[in-house]
Amino acid sequence: MPTGKRFEDLHVWQAARELVRMVYEDSGQLEFSRDFALKDQIRRAAVSVMSNIAEGLTISYLVKPHHSAVKEPTVEYKIDLSDLSY
Repeated sequence: MPTGKRFEDLHVWQAARELVRMVYEDSGQLEFSRDFALKDQIRRAAVSVMSNIAEGLTISYLVKPHHSAVKEPTVEYKIDLSDLSY
């Protein structure tokens, strides 16, 4: 994770948070209140965007390959666990 970087500092996360605010505001209107399932799904989808951005930053970590006998520059690989499928 970048040193001193929090997901709350990312502009993209802040934009996603604003999206969540707008979705909650708009889905609170009368048209949406009639269809609870649709309102709930839209709200969960908006929150999921924000959560995935935060998770992508906090779960990623650096892995260094094993050192070989040959002197090569150290290479770091960034692996994001959220990309793994089970």
